[in-house]
This record gives sequence, structure tokens and C-alpha cells, in this order.
Amino acid sequence: MYRKFMRILVLSAHCDDETIGVGAHIAAWRRAGHSVKILFLTDGTPRNRKFIAANWLGSARDYRHARRREAHKAAEELGLAAGEIIFGRIRDQELAANLAAAWQILKELWLEWHPHWVLAPALQGGHPDHDACNCLNTALRGYVEQAGNAANRRFLEYSLYAREGNHICYLPALAGRKPRLHILPEDWARKRKAFRQYRSQAQTLKPFPLAPESVRTLPQYDYSKTPEQGYAWELWGWNMRPRKLSRQFHDFLARQAARP
Repeated sequence: MYRKFMRILVLSAHCDDETIGVGAHIAAWRRAGHSVKILFLTDGTPRNRKFIAANWLGSARDYRHARRREAHKAAEELGLAAGEIIFGRIRDQELAANLAAAWQILKELWLEWHPHWVLAPALQGGHPDHDACNCLNTALRGYVEQAGNAANRRFLEYSLYAREGNHICYLPALAGRKPRLHILPEDWARKRKAFRQYRSQAQTLKPFPLAPESVRTLPQYDYSKTPEQGYAWELWGWNMRPRKLSRQFHDFLARQAARP
């Protein structure tokens, strides 16, 4: 059930995930008077140059700055002010290896702002950074429950993309309990404008439809397991090991659960 006023935190692995996955939701929440913040946990710049957007011809440093500028413009289109977006400094594709550092950023923001809702990309095996965000949201839920502060708090996930055989499915629907929200045409129009701000990602974003957006309550996941459908990044030849990734998530959550 919606409160008259809510603080909503959207976790985003990269600048553009928030717009792709919940851009219209963000616009609708802002229209309703809720406060929204976006936490970008990586800098959006892969260490390996070949994974930078194909249409980008500048330096990696300029690419990082361009993505930040685009995120500011997109957030403004969705109704957010500059102070309502926060940027992390972890390298793109390396969030799973830096969960402890990302946790400190997230924990500090939680203690400072105490959001009512926290959303993260769904655990879909699409991008390892998306799955790492999901793992962090699960860690935050456990932390809040352990502290006895879970009343009137919701932890949710939003769809981005997943592997289906040898193809990618964009914005697949998520089954389960969903928050009620009436999204108006003006909210979709705001999302469309925000989408256009990510010019450095023009080629990457081409396959993504504007709608639908799918949000549900964060399930209880077993992060030690790899997805049955496999990982999307395996189709792209990324140099990662599925078992190592799932072990990083499992071990991080085990350490969090062991802390008093």
C-alpha cells in the first residue's frame, strides 16, 4: 500500500539501467510527490576498451564523464534534481568483485536517508553488475530486518534483460507480487525523453522497447546457484566464470549474515 509520502531508492548498476527498467515508474512517483534517489554503483566504464559502446570514439575518461552528464539529463527529464543522484566509482563489470566496497556506499545511504522502498535490477543473469545489485539489495533487506527496522519497508526488483536460448529477451515480465501504480501517458513521455539523453549508449539501447516495465517484491534467492537459462554475457564471450560469480554472491551474503 502506498504512503502519502515515500522515499524511494533505485539501485542502478550503470547509467541508463534506471531509465530502461523503471523510468516511467520514477516519473509517476515524482508526479505523485514521492522523493526518489538513484544510486549508480559503477562508473559505467569497462576496464577493457573493447566493451565500451561501439559508437564511442573518445577516451575512456571522456566516456565516463559523458555517461554522468547523460545520467543528470535523464534524471532531470524524470523529475529529479542533481542532488538526488549518487555516483559510485567501481568499474563496470567489476561490481561482484567489489561487493564489500559497494555495501559501504549503500549502507551509508540507508543510514542517512532511510528509504521506504529500495529497488534493484532483477536477478536475471543478464549483466553481472545487475545481479550484483540484486545481491546487495538482499543484503540490505537482511540488515534492516536484523536491526528490527523492516516495518513499512519494501525491497523490490525490476526487469532488464535475460538470456533465452541463444538470444536475449529484453524487459521480460516478472511474476509475483507487484506494487500498484497508475502510470500515465505523460510518464511514458518523460521516459522517452530520458531515454534519448543516453546518446553514448545509442547502439546498446536500440533493442530495448519503451514498455512494459515490470517490478515485483524481491524474492528469496539462492545466490549459490547459476540461472537455468545461463548467463547472457556468455553469448558475448566475456571472460568470466559462472561458478566464481555465484560464489562471490554467496560468500558475501554469508559474511553479512555472520556479522552482529
